[in-house]
Parts: sequence; structure tokens; C-alpha cells
Amino acid sequence: MLQVAGLDHFFKYFLKKLVEGMGAEGWEVVCACGDSGYAPVLRAEGMDLRAIPYSRTLNPLSHVPTITALARLMRRERFDVVHTHNPLMSLLVRSAAVLARPPLVVYTAHGFYFHEYMPAWKRLVGLNLERMASPFTDLLLTQNAEDAETAVKLRLFSEDQTFVIGNGINIDLFSPGRVPPVQRQLLRAEFGIPEHHRVVGMVARFTRDKGLMEFLEAAAAIRACTRDVSFLVVGGAVSGDRHPIQLRRMKTLAGFFGVGDRVVFTGVRDDIPPILSLMDVFVLPSYREGMPRTVLEAMAMELPVVVTDIRGCREEVTEGVEGYFVPIKDAATLADRVLSLLFNAEAAREMGRCGRERVLRQFNEEEVVRLQIEIIRRLLEERRARREAGKNRKKAS
Repeated sequence: MLQVAGLDHFFKYFLKKLVEGMGAEGWEVVCACGDSGYAPVLRAEGMDLRAIPYSRTLNPLSHVPTITALARLMRRERFDVVHTHNPLMSLLVRSAAVLARPPLVVYTAHGFYFHEYMPAWKRLVGLNLERMASPFTDLLLTQNAEDAETAVKLRLFSEDQTFVIGNGINIDLFSPGRVPPVQRQLLRAEFGIPEHHRVVGMVARFTRDKGLMEFLEAAAAIRACTRDVSFLVVGGAVSGDRHPIQLRRMKTLAGFFGVGDRVVFTGVRDDIPPILSLMDVFVLPSYREGMPRTVLEAMAMELPVVVTDIRGCREEVTEGVEGYFVPIKDAATLADRVLSLLFNAEAAREMGRCGRERVLRQFNEEEVVRLQIEIIRRLLEERRARREAGKNRKKAS
């Protein structure tokens, strides 16, 4: 099997359990992606990772090397299954599949790029690109039911081709009881957060559609109502060489909104559970998601959440139970909802308790991995059985 993602950070943070699970089930898994610095670590951990050229620009010519490298890899190693992730890379993989003709092409949509809140022309471009690639896809896996319904409704895929797999997290790792008080104290000291300050935070890449602008604008409104609050932004740019530039932009924006002294940009971290344990409220004001794992992680850590009313989030959160919804690009409502939780500790605790219970019921990563393996294996076996039947009919005739 060939697993393909845009950059190696995606394998580290989102696909590692899937690759390990398939290996444990007897699959030989090769992973291909662009290199952003995580490849050596992943290889040291046993992953068969192949670096391929990859550009995230909109210039079509820049993607020719990627398509060529993927087609050569598919032809050389004759994979039974090619499984692709990420919107742009998935278009390139399916273009390469036209040349290499692997037996089975699987596409996991971690949130379709086109969505109802983008400009009509941009949505049409994204939709048409998916429509062009869909004939070269045998199976669509979606993280949320709304994407699956959209794919069928717009005739990108048939119902028989489309399956909802959901998303999940390591529920043992993300447990508030696993974080000792001394670790929280050390992190507060590292980030310069006063002991009496409540903390509002988010975990996200440095991209505009994660709602970073709205987070900083809401932080200013919150700070105007209460001074005893600090803000955490955990994450960075997708590619390491862009991080310093993006970080300067974010710090400049924080200064513009008057909260530069109380917003802490932690950068990319591997100690997410302890950092989440510092927070009183978690927010994700994103414009587009598949099914955001960071929200599930926060819920598992018993945090109330404030998220935008978008696909994916609607399947993780019930309004007023585990948290609140806000419209996209609405910093004022975001601030109001966060303040209501900061000033009502009992309600916030109850939402956090409900959030962890929901994650334990519905969002176990092991179940999501098992489901994917089962769906892919069943379809591959059906394909093989049909080919054998066809060969037998030819022999009989």
C-alpha cells in the first residue's frame, strides 16, 4: 500500500496510527510526501518514508515533478492500494494514477477545500477540480457526514463509493489526570503566565482559515472586560522555513489589537496535553475543517470549547452541552461566548465533563483506524474476486 500526504508533518501528527495499524494487520506500507523536516524522525521510528518533490503553489507547472515522481513510484512498486490525503496532493495523486493505473485508489477527504463560506468563484473552482478527479477514485472516505452527503448530492461519488470514517484521538494520552501539577506550574513559568490568570487558547497551523485574526480580535475584546486573562496560540506554519515570517505577522497583529503582551505564541509543540491542561477555554474559529482533532483533544482534557458553526465541528459539539458555536469571522460573538464561560466556572466545568464523556463514547482513534482497514480490505477483496471470476469465465468460454 502507498500512503500519500502533502508534507511529512501530516504523517507525524495525523496518519502515524493508521500506518502502524495497517502494518500490524500485515500490510506493507510505503509513505510518500514532501519533506518539511520530520522525515528523519519518522524513518528512525520505522516508517518507510519516501520524499517526493512537492509545492503548495497554484502554478500548475510546479506540480509536474510531483505527478511524475508519484507515477514512477506506483509503476515501480506496483501497489495494490494507493491511499491519498490533503486536497491538493490528492489531486496530484489521482493525476499520477491516470498514468500508473494502480488497482485501487482511495481518497480520504479531511474536509473538502470548497465550502459554503468562500466566494462563489473560488468554491466553483474547488468543486470542479474535485469533479475532474473523482472518476479516477475508487473509494471516498470522509471524516464528517456532511462531506459525504455533499459528495453524493453533487454527484462527485456514488453512495456505494462513499463511507464516513469519523476521526479519533488517543483517549489515554489526552486525559487530565495524566498531567501532574508541577508540569503545569513549569509550563506557566515558561510561558510567563501569572498564576492567577485564566487562559484561553487554540491549537492550529498559521493559516488565515484557522481564524487566527478573529482569535486575536476576540482576545482584545476579552481583555477589555477582564485583565486577569492570558492567551495561548499553539502551532506554527506548515513548512518550517515559513514559520519565522508567519510568527512575525502574528505578533504584529497581536500588537495591533493591543494584546501583544498577553498572547503567547508557543510554536509547534509535542507536549499538547500538558499545554491544554493550562487552558480554561479552548477555541477554534476556523473557516473550514474535516473533523478537527484539536477540538476532540481539548474536549478529552475536559475543556469547554467555542468553535465555528461549520462542517465537522457540528458533529463533535452540541450547542450548550460541550460548548458553543459562533459564526465564522465573528470575533465579537466569539469574545462573548468565551467571557460567558470565564465568568461561569460551574457551567464551564460541566461542559468539560460532557465533552470528555462524548469523546470516550464516539472518538477513539483505534476504532477509526480499524474501520478504515476493514473498508479498504473488503473493497480490495471484492475487486480481486471479480477479476478472478472474469478470468474463469474467459477460460470457460
